[in-house]
Amino acid sequence: MIHHILKYAEKRGLAAEAGFSERPLKWLIAFDDKGENPEIIPLGDDKKGQPQPNCPHAGTKAQGKDGAHFLVDKLSTVILYQGTDAPTSITPKFKTFVDLLQRASSTMPILSTAAKALDRSDNRAAICKKLKQMKAKKGDFAKVNIGTVDLVTAPDWHDWWRNEFRNQRSNPVKQISKNKKGKAPKMRCLITGDLIVPVERHENKVQGLKGVGGRGGDSLIAFDKNAFCSYGLKKACNAATSQETAKAYVTALNDLIEKHKVSLGNAYIVYWFKKAIEGTEDDPLSWMQVSGEKEFADAMFQAKKTLDSLSTGEKPNLLNNEFYAMLVSGSSGRVMVRDWHEGSFEELILSLQAWYDDLAITTIGGDKLAKWSSFERIITALLPLRKSTQDYTDWIKPIGAFSRAFWRAAICKDRKEPFPQAILGRIVPMLAPHIVALAEEERKRSSGGSQEYPALLSLLYRRMALIKAYFIRKGGNHGMDTYLNQDHPHPAYHCGRLLAVLARLQRDALGDVGAGVVQRYYSAASQTPGLVLGRLVRNAQNHLGKPEMRGKTSGIEDWLKEIHGKLKDNMPSTLTLEEQSLFALGYYQQLAKLN
Repeated sequence: MIHHILKYAEKRGLAAEAGFSERPLKWLIAFDDKGENPEIIPLGDDKKGQPQPNCPHAGTKAQGKDGAHFLVDKLSTVILYQGTDAPTSITPKFKTFVDLLQRASSTMPILSTAAKALDRSDNRAAICKKLKQMKAKKGDFAKVNIGTVDLVTAPDWHDWWRNEFRNQRSNPVKQISKNKKGKAPKMRCLITGDLIVPVERHENKVQGLKGVGGRGGDSLIAFDKNAFCSYGLKKACNAATSQETAKAYVTALNDLIEKHKVSLGNAYIVYWFKKAIEGTEDDPLSWMQVSGEKEFADAMFQAKKTLDSLSTGEKPNLLNNEFYAMLVSGSSGRVMVRDWHEGSFEELILSLQAWYDDLAITTIGGDKLAKWSSFERIITALLPLRKSTQDYTDWIKPIGAFSRAFWRAAICKDRKEPFPQAILGRIVPMLAPHIVALAEEERKRSSGGSQEYPALLSLLYRRMALIKAYFIRKGGNHGMDTYLNQDHPHPAYHCGRLLAVLARLQRDALGDVGAGVVQRYYSAASQTPGLVLGRLVRNAQNHLGKPEMRGKTSGIEDWLKEIHGKLKDNMPSTLTLEEQSLFALGYYQQLAKLN
């Protein structure tokens, strides 16, 4: 896995030198040639700032109370800015920042001018006053210029910093016994296979996982407890990696998280291709984020075009292409790799097409397919409707364990990856109150008083789609269809159909009766149909026999006869979890047909 990530870094020129990194600069503090008359210049836009490559980066050394980066750091370190007019008292981090400038001036004399300019209290006060007026934040990154010299882009300091960075991390394998010559022994890098002196700690951290449990600075390779260590090795020496390699894979992973991810519950799908794909047109995993009927149709049309181009050789960059994907989240400062998958580009498209087909379901009107939901919204069908006051991360947390199952089902070749039965364990208990609430909102809707109906209906589409896909992925003959299947093999399905027909008969006979058959009996009927439905059928005869219903019930009577022909004397007394889900699907698809 990390080998492929490293290859990604190499192909895209992301394998930056250790001790350097890109920073989002928000402010330029510009002095004149004498280190006086400071000016404040905003950089970039209001949100991200201006990317500045090859900034000196001290890694974890800068995180301590007295640590600081060289040349570029936060305003609180560079100028003691805390969001107020006047700087606070001198901090150890500020002292370290100025000290680094002064020490580096032996190689680049102008840095001494910068150090003296920052060390002047009047300069700091003037700068902080302007920063407050410009609504700067203390955590914004800043750099310093002297006259026309951009200190960061000047080449003179690079060799000095390389030596300084190495010295800060001298003796990276001090826990390993040195050889007779007093040198640290080399080890075989577990990623590249080269002989290297392993780094004890991977300084660079994986960013971008705050939304899925991360801290914003998480480690993929770390050994922080003795129980994780072997053979007398300490920390990251247990997975021997050079500083350069460690920097490269982290840089690549950060780039992937920023540019190539799909949200799935409380995790991200991070993916890339062996041969780069430009744009989203031929990117099948980008299709998983579509959320509209038109977008879905366009995605399916593009899937066919892409498959055709593979067979004809029209797009050679796609031919024999491969994809790599990992499911990641964060936990306690660590990157959690929940799943890893690699395979052919063509198989990926075919698998996703099958995924879309399995989830296709009729609308409540019965005349077209339900609007497609994005990959993440599909999994939220396992949750109740989110309240307006509910934090999204907290709301979605209970279904994090299902992320891997959904992801593997979507990309598995030939539909061989089943859904866990646990998804029914979450959906089925919510179906009865859901369908009852929808029926009540439908009644209110007729008088223009419903507000929850669209959200409830959208959620029902997703739940019915998942039930259908569950049985398809389970294998065997379960009679799953996008629309009503009158030849379905299981009686539970036809019991659900029967309830839908009885509800329609009641509505036709009595109109709005408030709490009708569905509101009163759905829950009991879906668990003990033999006890409930028989009684409801007997009561229905009263409606069929009314003089005012003559000529209006022929269609309903036909449905009742057809369903009774399927059930005969096999109406179940009780239903299991799976059978209750079939009951719900039968009810829904019959309702759609009647509409």
